[in-house]
Amino acid sequence: MGAPCWSVEEREYFVSVILPMSKYAGGTYSKPEGLGWGELAEIMQEELDRKGVSRRRYTSDMLFQHYYQKV
Repeated sequence: MGAPCWSVEEREYFVSVILPMSKYAGGTYSKPEGLGWGELAEIMQEELDRKGVSRRRYTSDMLFQHYYQKV
């Protein structure tokens, strides 16, 4: 039983905006100046709500799991 699939808009925003701002931008935990998943979840929620394409409530756990399983 898995989580619902992310839309193209969600995936693209995650990869192009969220990941580069994260502590995992280099592929591993090597960017201490990056933002944590909780902060990034708030940013993603606000922006996708603004665009009208959010399909769920984004959480730190959700973003980490998506990073770990998909990227």
